[in-house]
Amino acid sequence: INELLITLLETLRTHDVTYEASLTTAERTTEMFLRELESSVFEPWTLDTMAESTGLKRTRFAHYCKKLKNMTPNRYLTHLRVEKAKELMCAEPELSLTEVGLRCGFCSAQYFATVFRGQAGVAPARYRRDQLGKAGAEETASKTIKRVL
Repeated sequence: INELLITLLETLRTHDVTYEASLTTAERTTEMFLRELESSVFEPWTLDTMAESTGLKRTRFAHYCKKLKNMTPNRYLTHLRVEKAKELMCAEPELSLTEVGLRCGFCSAQYFATVFRGQAGVAPARYRRDQLGKAGAEETASKTIKRVL
């Protein structure tokens, strides 16, 4: 590790490092944060905490979020939470819907169901039943094809 650090230090000393303004913009910082937000939807985020994480004021953060995702920060967070819930319901069907909602950052089962229905167009239980039914039908079809071949 020491050799690596020494080599890096020598490289930095002997080469001119140019400042790339596009890498340090507030928009890019917001974009990087929104990418990371996908893996931390379970956190109790608020507009203030999201903006604070980027080092921006609320208004500036909201502006860039709207520009990048065409959604307000809270709407985007809710979108991510519902998408994560969809994944979790199919990946771990033994989990209760309450547990799925809580793991995805929703504060109650009722709120989760309401928001999910609003975004997905169906209740969480119906969505899971439909998705697991599709998976079961695909598996049955695959087994049938294998038997025929």
